[in-house]
Amino acid sequence: MLIYGLESGLVVIPQRAMFVLSAAGALLYALIGLLGVFLGGRFLDFYPLLENPQAAQQAGIILVEFGVGVTVACVVMLIFTMFARRRSDLGQSWHPEKQD
Repeated sequence: MLIYGLESGLVVIPQRAMFVLSAAGALLYALIGLLGVFLGGRFLDFYPLLENPQAAQQAGIILVEFGVGVTVACVVMLIFTMFARRRSDLGQSWHPEKQD
C-alpha cells in the first residue's frame, strides 16, 4: 500500500472492504463467545463447542484471535488511509522517495 501510493493500495483493498472486514472480525469474536453461552457454557467458554475439550479450547482461541487480528489490522489500515487521504486533500501528497 505504501510503496505505490494510496490510490494503488485502495485498488487492492478498497476502503469499504476494510470497514466490512473490521466489523466481521468483531462479529466473529462476539459470535464465538456467544456460541459457548448458547451451548450451555459461559461467554468465551470454548469447552461446549466440541467433544474434545482440548480441541475445543484450541479451536476457540484460534477463531477468536483470528477475529481480533482481522479487526486490528483493518482498523490500522483505515486510520492510515484516513490520515493519508486528509493529507492529499490538503494538497500535500506523500511520496516514499521524498519525505518531508
